[in-house]
Amino acid sequence: MNVQLKNIKFSEALSEETEAFTADLYINGKKVGYCRNDGRGGCTDYHAYNVQDREVIREAEEYFKSLPKVHSERFNFDYQPTLEFAIGD
Repeated sequence: MNVQLKNIKFSEALSEETEAFTADLYINGKKVGYCRNDGRGGCTDYHAYNVQDREVIREAEEYFKSLPKVHSERFNFDYQPTLEFAIGD
């Protein structure tokens, strides 16, 4: 599963607890939506452009749910990878 962000617009001035940005979301080379984070510590939102793209995003979400858990050395706990984490990375 190839997740990419393009046309990234980052705002250091709006970044408080997390990075504030907007970007186009590409999955397996196809532009399927957009994502954004308002920089206040909340989740990164992502949305499809249309019904077909919503299905591609749903498949990507299911793919990440199927992956094994990852161990965070920094915080010493295991977590399930998600599409949101992939976008944030």
